Amino acid sequence: MILAHIWDRLKLKKEEWKKIYKGLCLLLLILKAGDPACYSSIKGRWYAIHALQNIHYKSTPGKWNVKEKAKEICDLIDNERMLQEERESIRVVRDKLFGRCNV
Repeated sequence: MILAHIWDRLKLKKEEWKKIYKGLCLLLLILKAGDPACYSSIKGRWYAIHALQNIHYKSTPGKWNVKEKAKEICDLIDNERMLQEERESIRVVRDKLFGRCNV
């Protein structure tokens, strides 16, 4: 359900680039810290994410960069080893903050 909402965000017009950026941020968080089963769904939409690397819009330099966020997501999708390293580093931080629970 959340991914469906994100895919709708990524289809918005370029004038709504802030909403697109926020959708990409959430997608990156899901990719790094979410359920590993989401990876296949995200990988299936690689072309839609990759197309956002070519979006043209006006924003403050160095802030809200849709192109860089889309590139970061595509790089993680393309390199599973790098994705696993990111997931492991987030898991370590999560364990430090909240303690390790045996569920």
